[in-house]
Amino acid sequence: CQRQLKDAERMLAKQITAGVGRLQSLLRRGYTRQATALLRRVELEQLPQLGEASRQRCEQALTAVKKRLEDLCGWRDFAARPKYIALCEAMEKLAQESMHPKAKAGRIKALQSQWKALGQVGDETLWQLFRALSERAFKPCAEFFARDQAWREQNLVRRQKLCERLATQLEELNQERPGWQGALALLRRVETEWQRAGAVPREQRAAIEKRYHKLCTAIEQHLEPVRTALHQQRQKLIEQAQNLSGAKDQQRARLMQQHFKTLEGEDNPQQAQVFQAAMDDFFTTFKGAQQRSEDESKMRWSKLRELTANMRALEPTQSASQYQQLCQEADELLSEAVAVGDNHKAVERE
Repeated sequence: CQRQLKDAERMLAKQITAGVGRLQSLLRRGYTRQATALLRRVELEQLPQLGEASRQRCEQALTAVKKRLEDLCGWRDFAARPKYIALCEAMEKLAQESMHPKAKAGRIKALQSQWKALGQVGDETLWQLFRALSERAFKPCAEFFARDQAWREQNLVRRQKLCERLATQLEELNQERPGWQGALALLRRVETEWQRAGAVPREQRAAIEKRYHKLCTAIEQHLEPVRTALHQQRQKLIEQAQNLSGAKDQQRARLMQQHFKTLEGEDNPQQAQVFQAAMDDFFTTFKGAQQRSEDESKMRWSKLRELTANMRALEPTQSASQYQQLCQEADELLSEAVAVGDNHKAVERE
């Protein structure tokens, strides 16, 4: 056992000696931070495991390395001191600047990263000053982030309530209750309110969005047969609207418009556009035919007035054949004419 302990001690001493060589190599290259970490590990973990004599020999070997490390750290602090001071001045200036809290927080983080890259400062006063300036600069940012967090939590509550409304609707659909129109309207309203609700805390965002999409998908699956039936009914009305013609279909067209409104939905706005276009074409054609009929009727009444005037202008000595011809033309016009205006009866009597 004693031989095994001595062998283990010799191996540990060799590791410490190799560590001393590693320390010297790091110091020659100026890697003070890595050298400090290695020296701390040797002193805290390896040296206590050695016997008294071996520990003293290793400590003597480490003395020169420690002296060299202290000298380098002193020179490093001396060389880096202007940089530390410049960072303190930049942080103080940043604390007085007016900018968006998010942008200021990013600038603060960048200055802190630069300080960290310089390593641990030997002058504790400078470090305390830099930390105090950082806290002062970050104070408005902290207030902004606190308000933003409160706003996000309110949005989370709003979105949770929307999910509860969807869950209630889904339960009613599972119980085969009627009201698909209400379910479709609810989906549209919830989608609009969901977008207006705004951002939620990052840690809850994935969970609440997953629940929302799951509920919407479940409701959509229940409503898919209804959507298909509505699509077919709307398509049938579109085909009927495209086949409308003549004045007799005017009342039917208005009834079809009212019926289409009860079936209209935002799931397929193209159908509404096609139906409206067919209706516009029908009423445009109908109004054009009606206008042409009125124009023709007015033209007949005008000819009747002209014939009446010609009859009055006949002389008694003229032949009866001319009178009979005028009467025949008037009879034909009267049989074709449609009452237009307030004076058509007067024209007939005349």
